Amino acid sequence: MTQRPFSALLLGGANSGKTACALAWARALQQAGERPLYLATAALPSDKTSENYKRWKTRIEKHRLERGAAFETLEQPAPDKLVPSLEEARAKVIVVDCLTLFLSALLFCEGTERMEQQAPLFERLTQELEEALLRLTRSGKSVLFVSNEVGLGVVPYTKMGEVFRGYAGILHQRVAAGVSTLALVVAGVPMLVKGSKP
Repeated sequence: MTQRPFSALLLGGANSGKTACALAWARALQQAGERPLYLATAALPSDKTSENYKRWKTRIEKHRLERGAAFETLEQPAPDKLVPSLEEARAKVIVVDCLTLFLSALLFCEGTERMEQQAPLFERLTQELEEALLRLTRSGKSVLFVSNEVGLGVVPYTKMGEVFRGYAGILHQRVAAGVSTLALVVAGVPMLVKGSKP
């Protein structure tokens, strides 16, 4: 029996269980003899002696253990390479983790002082992602996006935080419009906003 294509955006706060939920859904969607693809958008800091590097390395290792050998992993932190990586992937089930790290790489690619000037690049890459999502589901692939919901807390103290929150909200709205399922993950439990579980 052929699995129908499925697309989802799983939003949640830090350590809400959204990645674990996406992995469980990907396992439910995979066909016998095939491995889902885990497309990681995180990049390790360049300074290997920094505390930030050690913290991120620990988090990445934890996620690798969580996935195990059941998933093929592709690390693609360059924001302009996300869509080509999605379309070139042979896997029929893809987990993209996460859109907020994709957004961080996009906004900070010219340095923090240029963050507000990234609107044209943001618009182009977001449009490409929307169009690719439509093509992917038409081709029979299932795609699950994981992202951090950053709009439910207090107003960011810094201008940089405020700009980031604004871009994240727009990105989430546009991806949510193109997927069949939208879920807010709270304490490991996915609450369906639209659509259904796989």
